[in-house]
Amino acid sequence: MSGPRVGDRIGPFALRKRLDTRDSGVQTWRAERVDGKLLSQAVAMRVGQGDALRAEYEALRALDDPRVPRLVGYYAGQGALAMQWIEGATLRELVDAAPDRPGLLDRATALDLAVEVAQALRAAHAASGAPIVHGGLRPRHVRVDPEGEVWVLGWGRTGGTDPREDQPLLGALLVELVTQKPLKDAGDDLKRMVTEDPALMRILRKLGHADPEQRYLSDAGALKALHTLAREDGGASSRADLIGRWKAPERALPPSMPSLQPMPPMSQVVAGPTLEPPTTEQVALASMVEPATDTPSPVQLVEVAPATTYSLEMPTPPELPVMAPPESDEHEVTEEEPAAVTPDDPAPEDLTEPIAAEALSAHDTTERMAAEALEGIHTLDPTLEVDDDGPEPEPPRAWTQAEQAALAAVALFALVAAWVLYRGFA
Repeated sequence: MSGPRVGDRIGPFALRKRLDTRDSGVQTWRAERVDGKLLSQAVAMRVGQGDALRAEYEALRALDDPRVPRLVGYYAGQGALAMQWIEGATLRELVDAAPDRPGLLDRATALDLAVEVAQALRAAHAASGAPIVHGGLRPRHVRVDPEGEVWVLGWGRTGGTDPREDQPLLGALLVELVTQKPLKDAGDDLKRMVTEDPALMRILRKLGHADPEQRYLSDAGALKALHTLAREDGGASSRADLIGRWKAPERALPPSMPSLQPMPPMSQVVAGPTLEPPTTEQVALASMVEPATDTPSPVQLVEVAPATTYSLEMPTPPELPVMAPPESDEHEVTEEEPAAVTPDDPAPEDLTEPIAAEALSAHDTTERMAAEALEGIHTLDPTLEVDDDGPEPEPPRAWTQAEQAALAAVALFALVAAWVLYRGFA
C-alpha cells in the first residue's frame, strides 16, 4: 500500500506539504482543515503506524504547558495525530544562520532560550502520573515562533523514567546556542570556556556528568543555575524579535561590487521641465543639411523625383581552392581517455551510513554520548550531532523601493525617446 500523498484526507484535514522523513516510520505533514467549520486551520499532521505514534499521542495528551503544542486530534483508524501548527524557525536553523548574521544569537538570548526549554522539560517531568522524559532533544525539536515564544516538540519517543536523563541533552543544546556551532564543531570553544567562562562551564559539567547521581538533583536546581548566570551577565534578551531578524537579514554586496547609492523618490525623478512634443517647423529645421560654404543660404524647397529602380548584377565569386589533406598525422586530435574510476572509492551515500545509523540509535546511547561530550571536553566525540540537515534556501529577494523607482524612471525615459523619434520620422 502506498504512503500518504498530497491532498489525502485525514479526518477534517487535507495533507498539503510533507515536511521531513527523519523519524523512522512516522511522517510529518502540514495539513489544513477543509470541512468548512474552521477557516484555514493549519495543523502539523503526524502519519504512521505502530507504538511510536501512540506513545506520542499519550505524551501530548498528558502535557499541559504553554511551551508544548496542543493536541488537536488523534485518528487511530488512519494512523495519524494532529497537533497545533507552529510558525517560525527551529534552533537548528537559527544556530546555522548565526555565524553569518552577527547579533542574531547573542549570549543573553541564548541563555533565555535555554531557560525556556528547561521550563518545558520541568513541566513534563512534573506531569501527573509518571514523569514524561523527552530523551531525544535536538535543536530541530525546539521552535521559536514570530512572537518569540519557545515550543518543544518530539515527545513520547523514549521509555525513560528518570528526569535527569534529559540534562545532558539540555547541556548539549546550551553549548550550540552559546558557541553558535554544532556540538561536533565546538570542541575548541569548550576548551576555552574552562578558563574564560568558568561559571558557564560549571553548569555544563553538572548537566553532562556521566553519573546521573552527580547531575542536578531536580529541574529546579538547573533552572536556578541558569537564572543566576543570566542575571550575573546582565544582558537583555532579544528573543521577542528573533524570528523577524532571522527572516530579514541585512544583505551586503560582494566585495567586488561597488556600493549603490539610493535612488531619489519617484516624485523627484519625474519632476523637472515638461517635455513638449516637437512642432512641424522644429522637425523640418532638424532635418536640414548645412551648406558647404560659410555664407548661409535660404531654405529652398526642392521637388524630389520618384525613385528609379536599378538592377544590380553581382559578379560570380571566384572558386576557392580545395585544401589538400595534411601529409602527416602529427597534429591529429585524439579524444582524451576518461579517468579511471577506482572501485574502492566510497560513494557519497556510503559515507552517510554511519550518521544514519547513529541517528536511529537507542535512547540510552544518545543520553550517554551527550554526557560524554560535555564531561570529556578534550575527547569530544565528532559523531554526537546527528542532526545534519542544513538551512532552507533563502526565498528570492524582493525588489526594493529604490530599485522599483529606478526601473520606472528608465521605462519613462525610453517611452519619451521613442515618441520623439517617431514624431521625427513621421
